Amino acid sequence: MEKINNNTEINTDKSSTIHVLKIVTNGNVTYPVFSYNEDELKEAIKHFSTMYMDSDIYIDVVDSVENMSWVKSWQEYKIDMASINNTPWKELLINLVNEWIDQKIISDLENDFRYKENIEIFKSYIEIFFVDENVKKDIYKALSIAIEAHKWDFQKAPLNFIPYSNHPIQVARFCLNYFWNDPELIIWALLHDVVEDTKVTNKDLSEYFWSDIIKIIDWVTQLDWEEREVYLDRVKKSWEKVLIIKVLDRFHNLYRMFSRWKMKEEKLEKYIIETEQNYLLVVQTNSIFENLRIDFEFVLKELKKHLEFLKLN
Repeated sequence: MEKINNNTEINTDKSSTIHVLKIVTNGNVTYPVFSYNEDELKEAIKHFSTMYMDSDIYIDVVDSVENMSWVKSWQEYKIDMASINNTPWKELLINLVNEWIDQKIISDLENDFRYKENIEIFKSYIEIFFVDENVKKDIYKALSIAIEAHKWDFQKAPLNFIPYSNHPIQVARFCLNYFWNDPELIIWALLHDVVEDTKVTNKDLSEYFWSDIIKIIDWVTQLDWEEREVYLDRVKKSWEKVLIIKVLDRFHNLYRMFSRWKMKEEKLEKYIIETEQNYLLVVQTNSIFENLRIDFEFVLKELKKHLEFLKLN
């Protein structure tokens, strides 16, 4: 293993030798990229030496990267960076790339941020999953109410150009992705924050929807006087469909936490602990979440990696 800097001379066998960069920051080790090529390696070293001025950078020679699935080629890394170069959320996603957050998370986030497209994608899902025109009418009504009720609400900086309604729409999409075509679940997902966060009341909603819809929305709403721990305990003990809505709500919120890059470490750590204590166990032990379990654990693991990076910097 060779410790390097920006001026290190590099000699490679361009045809066969695999060189992997190793970056050590306060004892934390990452392997960002590999290359067979001397010119690429020099380019990568220059890039990472500038980015990690207080870190030690080494070159490892390996026989194979088959068991290092997290390591990208230098060309793959540059493509990832270029793909987000002309978006309003460029800085945020580049930060996550440089933290070695998994590319799936970064891709999911970039899709999540495209809120106008998300509405159209959701509508196309409804047309695919449902045939009954009355069912579609109810879902579109819930979508319309959610967009209108949250129209003055936006996500927190740096994504304060994204309407808050993107959140319930994405939760509703998760319903379709993981629990298929239950129209009531879709409606609950779209309306789950309406009563809690806007001026819309259950009485207003009762003009359009039946009692079962109002009952679930009422149950997922945290009351003004209700302590957080009491509310979470109530949710954990509630019936299946409430659990589904709240778990998918938390699942999307885990993604949203990656964008809260000015959030204090202590607050993010508290959020992660709350997730582990109140949601993760539910997902791991309840058969209804069998399709979601791996994805939920994966996103939470990557968010914990994000937290550790914040602590180091």
